[in-house]
Amino acid sequence: MHLLEILTMFYEKCARFVTHPNPALIIKPVTTRGLTGMSIVTDLLAKPGVIAAGEYAYRGDRFSYRGALSEEHARMASIMCRATTMGANMEGRMLEVFQPRSGLFPPRGWVVHGPEYTVCVMANVFCMLDNAKGSINGTIDFMTQALAKVSSDLI
Repeated sequence: MHLLEILTMFYEKCARFVTHPNPALIIKPVTTRGLTGMSIVTDLLAKPGVIAAGEYAYRGDRFSYRGALSEEHARMASIMCRATTMGANMEGRMLEVFQPRSGLFPPRGWVVHGPEYTVCVMANVFCMLDNAKGSINGTIDFMTQALAKVSSDLI
């Protein structure tokens, strides 16, 4: 199954649970507090195996992207990433209740690693990687360093 088909299936399943007052999201450059947003996207696209990268607004109304995605698939990716980030934050809060100072809250990002593709999200930056052509470890290491100073208090 191709990455775009997987993304479409995931979006269709999540769309029932994620609603937004304006379903036609606005495409505008988004900046990550204190960083130039598109520069990290450009840097990510230069990494081996990265097929697309972008940013999304935590409030869900804007996104920007570059790479091998259509505008519609980039919109779906930004919605999927925002919804999953919100879920990871909720789970981190629940774990913090059971085990205070566990080091799992606030989460810095998340990864879904499949047999062919990987989606990496750190702060509000997403990256889609072809596993056969790139290294997940190198990509996550780069994102961790590049986004180390981004505050997680926006969620």
